[in-house]
Amino acid sequence: MDLAIVDLLWPGEIEALKRELPLPQIILVSDSHHDLPVFRVMLDNRLAGERVCKAFLNQGLRHLAYCPRGHGGKNYSLHRGQGFQEAAKKAGIEVHLFTRHLDLKGQELHQAIEVWLQQLPKPVGVMSANDLTASLIIQICKKVELAIPEDISVAGVDNEPVICQFSDPKLSSLDGRSIAVGEKAAELALRILEKETGLQENHWIEPGEFHHRQSSDHLIAEDPRIAGAILFIRQHAAHPITVEDVCEHAALGRSSLDRGFKQVIGRTVSSEIQNVHLDRAKHLLIHTDWPMKRIASASGYPTGQALSQIFALKLNLSPNEYRRQNRFGYPA
Repeated sequence: MDLAIVDLLWPGEIEALKRELPLPQIILVSDSHHDLPVFRVMLDNRLAGERVCKAFLNQGLRHLAYCPRGHGGKNYSLHRGQGFQEAAKKAGIEVHLFTRHLDLKGQELHQAIEVWLQQLPKPVGVMSANDLTASLIIQICKKVELAIPEDISVAGVDNEPVICQFSDPKLSSLDGRSIAVGEKAAELALRILEKETGLQENHWIEPGEFHHRQSSDHLIAEDPRIAGAILFIRQHAAHPITVEDVCEHAALGRSSLDRGFKQVIGRTVSSEIQNVHLDRAKHLLIHTDWPMKRIASASGYPTGQALSQIFALKLNLSPNEYRRQNRFGYPA
């Protein structure tokens, strides 16, 4: 054996591989065993937690909670939770943590999660470390008659099609880009076998998009005019709109609208318009081969130059650089 791409879970597996080949010839595709001198390719799990937190904040949620992996302690679960908490802290929110996942299993674990969910302040956004645990949370909520998403919005990570689509309601999830991780590992393996020197040891894959489905599709806003204005902007991601357009739609003045937006999603009307158009452009850059002029037009920007200017201002990248950095192996 010249090289192995592995997801190591148990010490026995590590020892067996050590007998087969030297550690520098191992590519690890999991967020674990950081003491081993190996190459590794993995999802940026802290950034994943941050992305889910921002998705909840964009829905106006101000109570947040995190449920780690259902049994055992894995680094990916820890790091996703840390990213979630760090993003919440920046928004002035303390995350409610479920802490019994290490000492309970089976029915006892389910009962502890049930009690925890009932005690959380409502409405609340609950992130789980993965889709499987998130689907368990949905089942428990239904059992104790907690409304999803009105009482509890639920989201996982990995965007597993079977789990997300067959959950009832359908599960919201962040794309963990497992295909990109595998393809990057294969590319790295070829470079190792070709005896290329000076290779970077750690390769972090940026998470993909957050997919809002029924389990989190609920905007929290006391004033229906503010909720309507936010939805108006998001429904016009592909069209050029102004703050005046939003004010006219909501029948509110700019100062009242800005005040309401800050209370619900933490930013002004103008900032929300910019974010929605930018997110639309990012999606098209990754998922299409369209030229910049067409992407600009389909994202609400008047010209390709305007698109380039906003990318330079917000991301310190050109649109083409963003496409190159994020397109690798990205599942369409």
